[in-house]
Amino acid sequence: MTVAQHGVARYLKRYITEADHPTLQNFLRFCTGSNLLGSCGQGETVAVTRKAGENITLQTGVTGLHGDDQIFWSKGEERFVIMNFDEGVLVRKTSERFHLDIKTGSLTMCSLSINDSGLYQGQIINGKSSQHSFNLTVLEADPITPTDGPPHDPSAHTRSHPDVAIVVVVVAAVAAVVSVAAVAAVCAVQHKKGKCWCNSDVI
Repeated sequence: MTVAQHGVARYLKRYITEADHPTLQNFLRFCTGSNLLGSCGQGETVAVTRKAGENITLQTGVTGLHGDDQIFWSKGEERFVIMNFDEGVLVRKTSERFHLDIKTGSLTMCSLSINDSGLYQGQIINGKSSQHSFNLTVLEADPITPTDGPPHDPSAHTRSHPDVAIVVVVVAAVAAVVSVAAVAAVCAVQHKKGKCWCNSDVI
């Protein structure tokens, strides 16, 4: 194949890859005079559902691809290109979350989000071209329910240790008795000196 022929072949392969199904049907009908794709050329669309944050692999069911095969993935009816692998070279990759298996043509999408929902179409162009369609629906992730502990009760610690409470009461009572005795003694001394400043409210 000459350089010019090789360039034309690459151009045609890219055109066929990026064309939508009706356009491709019309192009082949114009070139051959017949509807080679037929009514089922696009294949069945497989519906898949995942939750946000999960991963998914869109399986083609193909094995044993070679480096010179072209693998093409697009999103939406407008066929926005998200992955293009051609003759051993990764021509286009729109996100680091997307990973392509060059042996099978399967596309893995990691850490899904709601915006990843849509129609995905994968094409493998070689001697036996094939097309695979998936309608992906990404649901919201399950909400995280916080685990609430029992309400804080400041007296719970005291109730859980009754011995501590008893000790506190006893110490307080002893301190009160000592204080009263000390005050009474001071009052007695001061009374003898004619100075009594004792407070009658203290018992």
